[in-house]
Amino acid sequence: MSSFQTGERSQSLVWLEEAERRLTDLVEAEAWRREVTSLRLRLSADERWVAVFGAFSAGKSSLINALLGEPLLEVSPHPTTATVTRVLGVRDGESAGALVRTKQVKAMAEDVFQALGRLRRPTGPLADVLALAGTLRPVDFPTYLRPQVSFLQSAAAGWLTMSTRLGQTWSVTGEELAQMTVNENLACYVDQVDIRTSNAWLADGLNLVDTPGVDSIHRRHTELAFEHVHRADAVIFVLYFTHAFSRADKDFLNQLADIQNIAGTDKLFVVLNAVDLAVSAEERQTVRDRVQKELDDLGLGQSRVYEVSSQLALAAAQMQLRPENRHFMDLIRLRLGLSSAQPLPAVADLAQQSGVPQLREELTAWLRTQRHTLHEQTTRRLLTELAAESVTWVQHLQIQALASVAEQEEQARVRRLLAETADTARQHLVAGKSQVEHTLRENWEELVFHAGERLRMNLPGLFRESFQPGRFLHSITARQDLQEAANELAATLSRQVDREVRTFALRVDKATAEELTQLRQQWVGRLGEVHALLHQNPSLAVGVQEVGAVMSHPNMGDSAARDLTRETFVDEMDVTRLAVSGQADLPTGPILAHVRLFRNAQTFFEGGGQQAMQQAVEQDMLPVLLTELGRRCDQVVEYTLARLRRQAADLLEGMAAALMDGAGESFLGTLGDRNGIQERLLRWQAMSRWLQEVLSRSREGF
Repeated sequence: MSSFQTGERSQSLVWLEEAERRLTDLVEAEAWRREVTSLRLRLSADERWVAVFGAFSAGKSSLINALLGEPLLEVSPHPTTATVTRVLGVRDGESAGALVRTKQVKAMAEDVFQALGRLRRPTGPLADVLALAGTLRPVDFPTYLRPQVSFLQSAAAGWLTMSTRLGQTWSVTGEELAQMTVNENLACYVDQVDIRTSNAWLADGLNLVDTPGVDSIHRRHTELAFEHVHRADAVIFVLYFTHAFSRADKDFLNQLADIQNIAGTDKLFVVLNAVDLAVSAEERQTVRDRVQKELDDLGLGQSRVYEVSSQLALAAAQMQLRPENRHFMDLIRLRLGLSSAQPLPAVADLAQQSGVPQLREELTAWLRTQRHTLHEQTTRRLLTELAAESVTWVQHLQIQALASVAEQEEQARVRRLLAETADTARQHLVAGKSQVEHTLRENWEELVFHAGERLRMNLPGLFRESFQPGRFLHSITARQDLQEAANELAATLSRQVDREVRTFALRVDKATAEELTQLRQQWVGRLGEVHALLHQNPSLAVGVQEVGAVMSHPNMGDSAARDLTRETFVDEMDVTRLAVSGQADLPTGPILAHVRLFRNAQTFFEGGGQQAMQQAVEQDMLPVLLTELGRRCDQVVEYTLARLRRQAADLLEGMAAALMDGAGESFLGTLGDRNGIQERLLRWQAMSRWLQEVLSRSREGF
């Protein structure tokens, strides 16, 4: 039995199965039956995804190994080639093993050209530029650019072996997988690794994702991380005890805080790894307090924080399997500072001391709770929609059983008028003259203004972080140090712009979805009122409910338009991917234009030079920042509004087409003889009563 289940089957699945059975006898409800079946299969699979994030060397892979209790993942020594590794449990009909998927040619070229751009080197055919890249030497470049050089050297060295395997997926043995992970020349070509294991913890649908480091040199990794944050049911963020909260850590958690605030979710688990490195209880508490303060400052003060030692946890798990394993005995002595003469603690004590069992248990418990909540909400939402549909069909069939030919003709005339009304609204929307669009633009202008104010307020502090005394303390070449400081400031400001644009894109998505939901309700309400007024007959004026049924009826023809009646009009990942795809790359010119104010370190930091340069850079750089922010946000706005017009127009066009193209007949026309109508009416009445009973019980608790 799945550890996520409290009984033989969840109540959600029981009701979905029964709904599926009942819908089989209703020929008009085939589209609804497919939806119920799809949801039942999805809930039956019972999959949950946990994404693990953190800076390079924070111990993400080690933590996953500790959670699993086995050294499944290789700990990569290369920060430039981190790939997405998915660890999945073995389920029915599956077998353990590993699959490697290499990058597409386009993705590999993107990574190579980005690195060349950072080095100010020209691009060209991929094979040619890699041949030249192989001649680059790290010593010829500043320290902050050397990871780019190392990546290009590795890509050049692996080209002959891997160029013919780009865009492919194949099975690998454990030894081959280790080679693909550890060998830099091969690993830089890998896009994703899927490992299926018979580990007991993953047996019931729990899956783990080891993501690229949040400080990866590749922008594409940032995009991947951003997508996994959205899709994951839970997020583990790993901080390393000796260097917690780097700039990359803060940037990522800032973004995560924005996402959680907008989505109204709290799925973050913060892990402080390698706490056994603390020399005293006081040092451990000091680091824990600093982590908590940083989380408070980021608006994540309520996050779950766990102190763990993944090394101790893995060693304890392996010692339980192989008590005489010398490697893990030595590892435990090293981590605990024990001499060879001192006895080792009991395995159970070591496991508890590591903190990993508590993390695993509480994560599992949280996912169990989350599972039921999501299942309940999703099932209740679909059954509520189906209940409304059943009431509508009962009403339509009752009308059909009593209606005269004249009444049917009147219904057809009303539908034609409704279709004309919908077409008029569509034309108005396509022209960009809707009140919704005007309101959204006004709100978004205010969001961009506040984003610009945040950039303005952050600029002085970021300048001081880049142009700080430690950088010039033992300076040999001031020009090079100034260049590096300017490059660092420009890169940091670029990330700040990226973060604001991503947050803006999320808020745009949320606001658009809310406005469009209200707009749809207004449209349906208006058409329903027109229907009622024309009939002047309460028995026929089914109004809003009837129009809603027409919009969602299977005969509407356009399935995409039908889906839009119940889901958000804006594809969240399309908008956010657009925001990420054009990342900022701010120039250093406005910064370097004022290096004349630096004569030497002493006068710069003690004689007011730093303050003078800061003010000058602020004056010149802020317009550049605001221009780039405005350009990127405008791109998101125009993309969103174009999509809004297109999708809402498609919805109205599909609605009009359904009303004009015999929708009236499908509801009230030739549904067969009166005996057939009566039989369908009885079935829909039974379906409606059952759904009302189920929903009543669900309100009392699943």
